Amino acid sequence: MTKVQDPIVRAPGQDRLPIAALISLFMAGFITTLTEALPAGVLPQMSDALGVSESMAGQTVTIYAVATLLTAIPVAVATTNWPRRHLLVVALIGFLVANLVTAVSVNYTITMVARFVAGAASGVTWSILGGYAQRITPDALKGRAMAFAFAGTPVALALGVPVGAFLGQIVGWQLTFGLMSVLAALLIAWTMWKLPNVPGQKAAERLPLPHLLRIRGLRTILIVTGVYVLAHTILYTYIAPVLAGVGLEDQVQWILLAFGVASILSIWLTGLFVDRHHRRLVILSTVFFAVAAVALTLWSENVVVDYVAVTAWGSRSAGPRPCSRAR
Repeated sequence: MTKVQDPIVRAPGQDRLPIAALISLFMAGFITTLTEALPAGVLPQMSDALGVSESMAGQTVTIYAVATLLTAIPVAVATTNWPRRHLLVVALIGFLVANLVTAVSVNYTITMVARFVAGAASGVTWSILGGYAQRITPDALKGRAMAFAFAGTPVALALGVPVGAFLGQIVGWQLTFGLMSVLAALLIAWTMWKLPNVPGQKAAERLPLPHLLRIRGLRTILIVTGVYVLAHTILYTYIAPVLAGVGLEDQVQWILLAFGVASILSIWLTGLFVDRHHRRLVILSTVFFAVAAVALTLWSENVVVDYVAVTAWGSRSAGPRPCSRAR
């Protein structure tokens, strides 16, 4: 059995980012986000293959989000004492299996079950990613380590989803999900090789869930964040049908690329200003999203408006969520 290491202690001269280990966390975030969002880029092809409408095919994203919502807290509580690497590998195995089943399934119900499993794996991944990055990194670099780990999300949106949409048009959406399973298998091997194992939380160190919910303002933050992310997910999921409806289906991958690039740039900008202007950034990002949603609703037939709207939307999507400081 693999020995669980205590949190890493370094000599002063060794204060540097553990890049090889952080790559595992970066790629875990990448796979999590890409698995969630990939249907948005191949929705018309999925609906045809599964024999359902595009709105029904879009529920493959909805059930992913519902599974994350329903399982994240119970699974986190049940596995709080698990060694962190073991837990991450279990989540990656969940992605491997779920994406493989999605790749070979032509049955809508089976596909939805696989997507639920993937959503549960997502809840596990997000519950440990930030804390794991901090525990394997020197104190002075914990912020950079978290930024590195969570950067997998915008990179998935900037490169993964557009490439997936392109592959879906060229070789079929099933192969795209199959490649995701191959990527998960490679990441499992890398994680077992390069990512240090750290112990879970001891029972005496845990805060009961009711106590957490009594923290002032936390329930408001959770509600606002839930609505915020729900609106983003709905719009992102159906961007391909919206563009296809106005004759711009050939622009889907490029518009998604513009969205992702804007997301990456916004991470850098957010890092510069979040400590001093967190509340203002939250308000600004919400305004950006609202304006983009209105523009895509009223003037989606104008390709220039589409690119400007998704760029503004991407600029806010990687910015601070209402709960991003509540850790």
